[in-house]
Amino acid sequence: MDSFFSNKKIVLGTSIAPTHIENQVLAVKSWVKSGFKVISCNVREEIEIIEPYFAEIDIEFVEVKCDIDSIRDKPLPYIYDIMMAIYHRTKDIGGYINSDIYLETLSEELYKFLYKEAEDSLLIVKRNEVNCLTDIKNLKWKLFFSGIDMFLIDKKFIPDFFDDGFFVQSSWDIGILLKAKVCGIKIKELMNPVAFHKRHTQICKFDVIKTLVERLWEKYFDSTENAFEDAMQLFYSILFEDCKQICFLNETNLRCLFVTKEEEVKKNILGQEFTLGDITIQRDDKNKEKYDYVFYIPANTFLSPVFCKTVIFIMKKYEFSNLEVGKFFVSLINGKYQYNNLSKSIELLEYVHEQCSTNILVCAKKGKSVLKKITSPISYELLDINNKEIFKRIKLTGSYYLAPAGMRAEHWHYVNSSKLKDMHFLGFLDNYKKGENIYPMKTLEDDSQAQVIVACKFFFKEIMRQLQGIIDSDRLVNAGFACYIDQKGVIYYFDLEQYKKYLRSLDYEKEEESEKTRYS
Repeated sequence: MDSFFSNKKIVLGTSIAPTHIENQVLAVKSWVKSGFKVISCNVREEIEIIEPYFAEIDIEFVEVKCDIDSIRDKPLPYIYDIMMAIYHRTKDIGGYINSDIYLETLSEELYKFLYKEAEDSLLIVKRNEVNCLTDIKNLKWKLFFSGIDMFLIDKKFIPDFFDDGFFVQSSWDIGILLKAKVCGIKIKELMNPVAFHKRHTQICKFDVIKTLVERLWEKYFDSTENAFEDAMQLFYSILFEDCKQICFLNETNLRCLFVTKEEEVKKNILGQEFTLGDITIQRDDKNKEKYDYVFYIPANTFLSPVFCKTVIFIMKKYEFSNLEVGKFFVSLINGKYQYNNLSKSIELLEYVHEQCSTNILVCAKKGKSVLKKITSPISYELLDINNKEIFKRIKLTGSYYLAPAGMRAEHWHYVNSSKLKDMHFLGFLDNYKKGENIYPMKTLEDDSQAQVIVACKFFFKEIMRQLQGIIDSDRLVNAGFACYIDQKGVIYYFDLEQYKKYLRSLDYEKEEESEKTRYS
């Protein structure tokens, strides 16, 4: 690496946990290999346990003091303390990363790109979930959409920016986006998929997250009855409206063909951030062999400006010539476009795309011919929740359980239970967890009336199948399809079968209109 890396090294901070250390060793090695200087902030007792595992790795351990209190039941450092340690060790740019995040090795060009983009900015990175690291090269990963696992920031913002009580494992990502909004700091998101995480059970506690978010909301915003819900709505609108997506790609002069039947899509294509060299937009793929990439863009698709960059980066890096890209869904709620519940579960999104064939197809000349699929927030469909061709409004009555007993269900209950005034909450259902207000799934065998709302990010299909073997399907509600619930308890529910019909009618109408135009 050239002198740039010795003079302008990014200091990356973390707090390594004293458990599952081997996985964290692999993660830290990947950061050092990419060119970062690494520090880990821990209490003295943890450093004595952890340090021997990292004897051959270039990492500095920094002792911090952490009191166990009503919120922290472990000695977890404040993000502020970690960032101040970084502040005193970096020249211009510092950052934080969760300790078990594996980074695909960054090229020198990408490292320099990150350094430059982080100047005067907050640059965030989301992780992609894998079962094992060998899944990365085969694109067997799912974006963890609702969280941020790494960020870089200009040093000048550090002293006053982070001191709001968030600590390791406390969903600090919600806090920093809201604070950046308050401070007017430019927010950027890196769309190159470089961060990966071996899936495991989440250890965040909803009560802790709720308390910290509500405190921040009361400090910087008007105190409201629904502070947590309002904070989360702002969080998702920031991600969509205020967060500038960036992507590194050192390719130019590519010949690209865009196949679309919709005029509105053409505006997005022409708005892509880099000059491809030869752009052709047409209704068919005639002469497609002349082009390096062919993009088949379906109707009702809104492309982000870095769509082409991101897709081409993935296809070149992993050497695939056929890629399907799933769309996210965004709704206008309370006057702001934001991601709705459909987009908060990648598995649910993939299911919708699978049922409705709404994926974008990208083909290239070179690479493996096998077809791969990703779902990434670089293309969208804008949904009108008042469109009765897509949404039905339902108002539930009677009693209900939530399943499973996880953070997603706790979150859903806290935000929505007060709105469901005509319903009585019975508790949580779970196969494995035990505790107050948690019951085994077989409880339903003795209850012929109760409904079940399934609220989870992962494994919703398996849970739905299990429940369908116990109760009638009309007693099951998928919380991921409940895109909005108003204060009267009316659920704006995404109807998959109606959506399929809507798409078919849309295609027919556009074909009919094009025929009229052709012969007029």
